[in-house]
Amino acid sequence: MKTVLSVKTPVGGVVRIVPCAENGAAVALNWMEATLTDAEKEASRLYLFDEGFIERAAGTLEPDLEIERFLKGIPDTI
Repeated sequence: MKTVLSVKTPVGGVVRIVPCAENGAAVALNWMEATLTDAEKEASRLYLFDEGFIERAAGTLEPDLEIERFLKGIPDTI
């Protein structure tokens, strides 16, 4: 399932990952921080790819059901 994600990366700040409707595996990346260098953007791209966020947003990485159940069982503290 395709999902729009917003992820706070260590170098690039918050990045929105938006799946493309035309291509199943393609995503668009939108940085909320306007003053990033190309190196910072590339570092955040690599982080998002290495951690599986891009595949998750595109719907090509199916979540582990055990992990999903565990995460849903954690109560909100706010």
